Amino acid sequence: MKKIIQFIFILFFFNVNSQEYKIKFDYDIAGNQYNKYIVFGTGRIRSNELNDLDKDIQEVKEDKKEILTENIKFYPNPVRESLYVYWTNTSESVVDEINIVDMSGKILYQSKVLNKTQDSIQLSNYTNGIYIMSLNYYNGESKSFKIIKN
Repeated sequence: MKKIIQFIFILFFFNVNSQEYKIKFDYDIAGNQYNKYIVFGTGRIRSNELNDLDKDIQEVKEDKKEILTENIKFYPNPVRESLYVYWTNTSESVVDEINIVDMSGKILYQSKVLNKTQDSIQLSNYTNGIYIMSLNYYNGESKSFKIIKN
């Protein structure tokens, strides 16, 4: 009887410790990852890995705050005729130029917008496909967005 109990204990011990875990991710509507967590078969999280995940999650949240504070808005996407772009300049980030580039890297639209906070880009003559809109800042930084032309 003692050997049976030991056998069951060892079987249980190896079963619990050998469980695989999965890393799950949560995404917002735009497809940006904003949360990740470890899920075991029993739903438990290892404490030593939780600290690392907390740091990563905090970094993702900080990145998300940075994007939201820039106040860059553009619509409609997908676009048929005109793309409307709005932004807010701050003391650290001033938009200097807007470019539209096709997937081969060819610049199709380029506009200096140093003293503006909005722009309207006519895309009706462009073929249907995917384009990249980049906002270039006066300090040399750049932010890029995917634009779909229907």
